[in-house]
Amino acid sequence: MEKLDKKDFKILYELDFNARMPITKLAKKVGLSPQLTKYRLKKLTGKGVIRGFLALIDIHKLGYYSYRIYLRLQKVSSDDHSKIIKFFNIMLPSVWVVSTSGRWDVEIVLLARNPVDFNNILRKIKGKLGEQLKNYSISPSIFNYHFKRTYLIEAKREIVPEAFVYGFEYEPYKLDEINVRILNLLSKNARMGNKDIGKAVGLSDGAVKERIKKLEKDGIIQSYRIFIDIDKIGKKFYKAMATAKALSEEHEKVIYSFSASRSEVTYFVGCFGEWDFEIETEVNDEADFRKLMNEFMNQFGDVAGDYEVLHVYEQYKMDYFPIADRLLKKMK
Repeated sequence: MEKLDKKDFKILYELDFNARMPITKLAKKVGLSPQLTKYRLKKLTGKGVIRGFLALIDIHKLGYYSYRIYLRLQKVSSDDHSKIIKFFNIMLPSVWVVSTSGRWDVEIVLLARNPVDFNNILRKIKGKLGEQLKNYSISPSIFNYHFKRTYLIEAKREIVPEAFVYGFEYEPYKLDEINVRILNLLSKNARMGNKDIGKAVGLSDGAVKERIKKLEKDGIIQSYRIFIDIDKIGKKFYKAMATAKALSEEHEKVIYSFSASRSEVTYFVGCFGEWDFEIETEVNDEADFRKLMNEFMNQFGDVAGDYEVLHVYEQYKMDYFPIADRLLKKMK
C-alpha cells in the first residue's frame, strides 16, 4: 500500500469520471497549484497507483455484447499461467482479465457480436487450454453500471448517485475509420491531447475536438476513467454473483438502489445464466464485504436466492475498446 494523503485521494476522485480533465481545472478542484498537481499526478502514475487513463465506451451501441466467462483451471504451472493470461490479453477481444479465488480461477469479460461469434471465441479458449480447462461458466451481461468512488474522499453517495452505464439493446451506431482510430487512442490513453490525436489520424485538433464531442453527445463515450491499482490504496476487490427467486423490474430497481447507495459498491451488473446480477465492491477487507452482503440478504432475502463470492486479487487488463483492429480490418 502506498502512503497517500487527502490531496492524492482528491486527485483520484476527480479523475475517476473525468480522466481528461485539464491540469488547470484539476488543480482548482483539489486546491493546489497546477505545477504541484502535475507533479502529484506524475507520482501517482509512476508508483502505479494509476495504471491507465481509459475511455469508457458503450460497445453495445456499436453492435457488440459483453460476455463474462469464469474458468476453473487445473495442472497449470506459474509459467503456463503467464502464457494463458497473455493469450487472453492479446489474442481475444477482452475488456477485463483477472485472477480470482473461490470456485473460479480466472474471469474474462469478452466482446462478441452475437452468440455465434462468442462461440467461436470460446472455441479458441478451449483449444488453447485443452485439458487445463476443468470447468467454465458463461454469464452474458445486459447492463453495467459504474459508480463514482466516493469512498476516496470519505463521502456518502447521493440518493441518485453519479453513474455511467453501458449495455441494454440499441440500434448499432455507425463509425467511420477515423472515429474508430480516435476511440482506440482514447481507450489506451484518455489524457492524450487533441493535437496528438490529430497527428495520428490526420486531422486538425479542432476537427478532433468536434468528433470527440459528438461521440460523447451520442453516448458512445460514456466517460473517461482511471484504472486504479486498488491494492495500492488499501482496498480489496470482492464481488457477489447472485441469483434471484423472482426478479421483477421493481425488484431490480430496489436492488440497484441498495448498490447505488453504498460507497463501497463500484459496479452493478445485470446478467443471465447461472446468476442474475453481480455486485462488485472495493472494501477494506473480507469482513467489510461480508457485513455488506449480510445487510443485503437481510433486506432482500425474500427476493435474492443465494450468492457466490469471488475475490479478484489481480487485474491484468482493462480496455473498453478491444475491437478496434477487428473494426478497421472490416473497413479495408
